[in-house]
Amino acid sequence: MNDHVSSMNDHPSTMRRIAASLVLVVGSAAVLVGVTPTGAVAAVPAVDAAVTINPASGQTATAVAARHGAVVADSIAGPPVRYLLQTADGRTADQLLADLAADPAVGTANPNGPIGNPEIVNASGRIYGWAAAAPTEATSQYAVDLLGLPAAHRISTGAGITVAVVDTGVQLAPTPNPVLAGALVRGIDLVDGDGVPDDARTGAVDPVTGLVDGMAGHGTHVAGIVHLAAPDAKIMPVRVLDSTGSGTMWNVAKGMTWAADHGATVINASLGAHGSLGLVRDTVSALIDRGVVVVAAAGNDARDRDNYPAATRCAVSVAASDANDAVADFSTTGSSVSVAAPGVSVTSIHPFSPTGYAAWSGSSMSSPFAAGTAAMIRSVRTSTSGEVLALIAGTSHRVTTAYGTVAFGRIDAAAAVSGAAKGMIPTATDANIPARCLP
Repeated sequence: MNDHVSSMNDHPSTMRRIAASLVLVVGSAAVLVGVTPTGAVAAVPAVDAAVTINPASGQTATAVAARHGAVVADSIAGPPVRYLLQTADGRTADQLLADLAADPAVGTANPNGPIGNPEIVNASGRIYGWAAAAPTEATSQYAVDLLGLPAAHRISTGAGITVAVVDTGVQLAPTPNPVLAGALVRGIDLVDGDGVPDDARTGAVDPVTGLVDGMAGHGTHVAGIVHLAAPDAKIMPVRVLDSTGSGTMWNVAKGMTWAADHGATVINASLGAHGSLGLVRDTVSALIDRGVVVVAAAGNDARDRDNYPAATRCAVSVAASDANDAVADFSTTGSSVSVAAPGVSVTSIHPFSPTGYAAWSGSSMSSPFAAGTAAMIRSVRTSTSGEVLALIAGTSHRVTTAYGTVAFGRIDAAAAVSGAAKGMIPTATDANIPARCLP
């Protein structure tokens, strides 16, 4: 960091409404087991797993699945190839994983569990919902000057870079949101398979909170923040969560991989979960190795906790801070956090607000500021993912916190982009990031 700094939340609602599932990787393939197709009725609840296959075994994913009473439901291109295995034979996800792990043909076997927006429910049970805001508040809000966006835009606006927004989709119907209309590129919908990653209200009810379409508009709000930070970057909508903010690890992994395969060099993931997220972690690691910058919300746990994908080594994990450069009282902290960014009452576009804009709080709102900064850095200089992380973290400013001293700081977009233009490459020590993240 500079002279100022040296250097997901729990989802109980999601956890209860998504059946346990597994992801198994055999060799270089991944298998998902136990996912019941939408609308299907099964006498025995299906379970799924993601797997890879050991190439040396000479086994195919189909053969491995059949040996375990499962079928290959889906796959994600590698390397390694991952397969989704599905079975409904009465075994629990843990039992299926144990069986797969004992198979020498299986390389890795992971659960395909639930994952969602960290604003669904935080550790204290408070809901962080949006509130209508005036359109003028978007460009006049505290984050604009605090991050030095006007100064950064004199150097870079993110032109030529595509940022994938992996979330609830982006407002596309009946017409794209007018703020984003010129910035959008083709995306993908892995929720209902209609090919249109629209951020829509569907009437879905969260069984725990009772909220209807509680996270509808989340992806659009996040995309608007990316656009505010990097106005000439292209935005790729990748819909992996429904209108309650819930999804599966498999779809997140598949959506991220699809985005990278289709031109996104920066990925924003304002989502996460804690626990056994091997599939998501390994996918993000593979994307970073390919040179993709993966930026993710640290979570809203109000404590030190590792949430994935944010906690993946060399990802840009972003905590929430406020107008006074204090870490938000709801934000996750800890050694896995890379930086903080404004995440309290952030104003952006919202398809269901009567004004077209809304203020929302959460680390989900912080992450896209960092993603936009990454796009601006990449626009002015060809940089590795580690160099982008180092520039963002190494030019950050010290923050205050009720949790005690923290190693991360609040991002300074102007300083990071200026540093990129001048060829600056902070060391791992300066940026407080793992040395292995740098070339």
